[in-house]
Amino acid sequence: MFVPKCPPLLIVDNDREFLEKLSTEAAAQLSEPVLASSVEAAQTALRGLGRGYAGIFVNPAVSESAGLEVVRAAIEKHAGTPIYLLYDDLSAGLPPIEELDRLSVQGAFHKPLGYDRMLEIAQPFIEALDLDPELEQAFRTDDPVGSVLSSTGAELVPIRAANFVAGKRSFFDVYVRIGAAKFVKVLKAGDGFEPARLLGYLRKGVVFLYLRREARDSYLAYCDRVARGLVRAAEAPLRLKASQALHFGEETAKFLREQGVEDESLRHAFGFVDTIRELVRQHDLALDPALSRFLDDLLTYEHGVSTTLVASLLFKPLQITSERVQRMIGMASLLHDVGVTLLPEELRHKDEALMSFEEQQLYRAHPRLGAELLRDLPRVDDVVVQAVLQHHERRDGSGYPNGLGTGMTSRVAELIGIADEFLHRLAVARRDRARRPFEEMKLQVFDGFSAEIVNAFYKAIMPREVLPVDDE
Repeated sequence: MFVPKCPPLLIVDNDREFLEKLSTEAAAQLSEPVLASSVEAAQTALRGLGRGYAGIFVNPAVSESAGLEVVRAAIEKHAGTPIYLLYDDLSAGLPPIEELDRLSVQGAFHKPLGYDRMLEIAQPFIEALDLDPELEQAFRTDDPVGSVLSSTGAELVPIRAANFVAGKRSFFDVYVRIGAAKFVKVLKAGDGFEPARLLGYLRKGVVFLYLRREARDSYLAYCDRVARGLVRAAEAPLRLKASQALHFGEETAKFLREQGVEDESLRHAFGFVDTIRELVRQHDLALDPALSRFLDDLLTYEHGVSTTLVASLLFKPLQITSERVQRMIGMASLLHDVGVTLLPEELRHKDEALMSFEEQQLYRAHPRLGAELLRDLPRVDDVVVQAVLQHHERRDGSGYPNGLGTGMTSRVAELIGIADEFLHRLAVARRDRARRPFEEMKLQVFDGFSAEIVNAFYKAIMPREVLPVDDE
């Protein structure tokens, strides 16, 4: 059975003793960190396109330039991954929030800092696939719900609460921390655990749920259903007008306006799209014959424009404020389907559902073709190349071209992927007004994306469809 790896932390610090201590502490965790004691080692760790990180910690003392080259490389190669600074001197104050924002850094912390605490700060994603039903009995304990377990936490594994949904029942005993060394059992294996209950915990500020450590290996094989659970908690009907004519570009904006997206947000989004178009021109990308074909293929290009528009609307709920990161996402959004123009003309705009098996296999090579094209061009960031390669990958492993699972797809690729899925459904609704794009997203799409991306989509694109939180 395939079990994806949990994305590790990258910790960059010239204090080798500190790194060795973290390595020892991490030995019993789900994912060991990647440790780098120099700028060169950090840049090597950041360079690989196939690796993702749950969070990146950098000690400015690692270089004379205060680690800025590492922070810059982290932003360029792993856009959207949270970055934190570590400081040795307890007597010195931490940088002000304004300075951290300028650096696109999410936070700063004094050492000493334990590995458990660093995991908690980064709030890692815990991967999962399907769990065999017979494992249900394996991790039951005799203590009843409501009983208190006194523990230092060593025998428990933290799971990010927002990423834990068990569907109709849990396969594990679940605990919540109520004190420094106290945990209360809130769920027994086999008990029901509906989305409304999870949302109740989140509302009360619960960040982590805890499983017994002996259950961790099986949890790695358990399916991450959080997107479906959170989405199913939203019961309000969608208000899609059947008479709406749906087109790309301006008509996409018109549709979004009808759904409650504010004019100010749309004006900002259109301004951003113009900026990205100008950036493409400044980079002389149109001089490449394949990219020139892409720009001349109006339908594919306009789809790229609309994807950029929708993706930019998600910046605010995702708190993506760095202009550099925004530009990289915009470039990847605009160019994500450039590989389609390398396909035979009869396949470029054909409905995938109508393709033969051989045609589908050929079509599904377009992310790789696009990435290979962009990789050879100057001034195209690796983040853009990676996002183009991965924009059809899904957390449940159903995507292509590589069938990557949870935690193995970049957040930029996820952002572009959900915008792409939404726009394809708008295109179908343009031809068939009986179709309901939002309903289809809820039933067919959201399972393939992280809760963070799904919730951002709700806030930005479906503001009238707010996820309800039931009072207990």
